[in-house]
Amino acid sequence: MNIWRRQGILLAAALLFSCAGFAQRVTLRALSIRSTDGTPVLSMAENGSVTLNGEPGGVLGKDGVLQSPEGELMSKLEKNGRLLDAEGNELIRLLPDGSMDAGEGRLLKWNSKGIISAGEGMALRLLPNDQQLYKTAALLIAFYFGIPEPDESADERNEE
Repeated sequence: MNIWRRQGILLAAALLFSCAGFAQRVTLRALSIRSTDGTPVLSMAENGSVTLNGEPGGVLGKDGVLQSPEGELMSKLEKNGRLLDAEGNELIRLLPDGSMDAGEGRLLKWNSKGIISAGEGMALRLLPNDQQLYKTAALLIAFYFGIPEPDESADERNEE
């Protein structure tokens, strides 16, 4: 194989992989977010349809764009991890591992059981507990429940 053809193949592969990474910012698979007592609070179907308290809550795309059931923009995830509302205000920064940087030194992380502090003495559990879904779940939690405030009791549960 001549050098020009091999370089062309490598360039095409690099472009393909970089475009694929850009287009998919979140993982779409069925998930459920529950309180630690098991009460369902939010779910998402594999197609990105979000249900909140049994009612349609919107649709999340692989590109990190969350739309209302009527198709209006509610939030979007930029490729740098900033989650913006419809007006362009930053809600939170999502890290590649699904942790949430809430600013002012507050970093909220998932524990090994798929639990993250949601503030005010409450923690939320992701089912299934799959690290590939942490970023998707963090986006949904940050948008639908606001920026979580860490508290000591939830931090103690996270260490268990």
